[in-house]
Amino acid sequence: MKPMKEQLKSLDFDQRKFGVEQLMHFAVEILFETGVALDRHSLYDFVEDVRLRYNGIPFHNFRHAFDVLQATNSLIKLTQESSSKILTPFDIFTIYVAALCHDLEHIGVTNHGFRLLQTTIEITGCLLGTSSNEFMHLASFKKLVKKHSSPGKLFSDMDINDVTILVESVQFMILFTDIEPEMVGSFKREPLVEIELESNLSISSTEELSKCEDYVHFKRLVMSSILRTADISHVIRSFCIHSWWTDKYTLETTAVNEVVALNSSKKKQVKANPSTEEQLKSSIFFIENIAQPTFDSFCTCFPEAQSILTSSSRNLSIWKSIADTR
Repeated sequence: MKPMKEQLKSLDFDQRKFGVEQLMHFAVEILFETGVALDRHSLYDFVEDVRLRYNGIPFHNFRHAFDVLQATNSLIKLTQESSSKILTPFDIFTIYVAALCHDLEHIGVTNHGFRLLQTTIEITGCLLGTSSNEFMHLASFKKLVKKHSSPGKLFSDMDINDVTILVESVQFMILFTDIEPEMVGSFKREPLVEIELESNLSISSTEELSKCEDYVHFKRLVMSSILRTADISHVIRSFCIHSWWTDKYTLETTAVNEVVALNSSKKKQVKANPSTEEQLKSSIFFIENIAQPTFDSFCTCFPEAQSILTSSSRNLSIWKSIADTR
């Protein structure tokens, strides 16, 4: 059996075999391995605080946060030849922090659900109607950073400018995880141009990197592509793991939709208990219209990651085979 450090860099890793306490220790190890100067005790304290800010709902819980962190670690390893030419250890640490914190305080309601409820979330005096979840996660993250910037905490020994950059980058990445179909469509319509960097590194951008006026923005787009792919990485794991997460998501949305259906002014748009056939259609739609376009964009940035397209296609084929037997 491979050492745990190597297992944590593989998309074959199955976190279902471990308890939450073990996953917390694994998260600490992943963050510590970035090479950024970190105090292990302060790091564990931070991870524990992150865990406490996740609710006990079926899908968007701490297990999901760890799963995204571990997938990010795997994708960094998979694309190491390319990503190492772009990302510094601090950049990688920043992506890992974003992965761990991207769904803080999620209550199981989608952004669409918030709109059906005609609900907005008040964040620092502003009423928000779109990407409500993402802004809620950001507000919780900023409180977390403030708490862990006090003496003896994780960010207290970091340069204030580095902390500011980290927060700004995490904000950019978390907003990028909004995967509503219209958002994915908007992302796909962006003009992407194939450019060649040194060492034949192929990157998707709107201009040559050497002429890019805002390299920070360019790097954040690359970092966001990694996080966005990791956020839905259950699609590129084994079908057993993928279907397990799909069941968890269905369980969560079914419970929440019952509440939305009772309170929404548009009750006909909400089905509290989807049929098996509807769940199959939903799984197929998700892979075809959200996951695969995301993975295609990722592989444009990182050609060496083509294997994730194979894994995604495999799981899509399995769903279609199951649907054909119904």
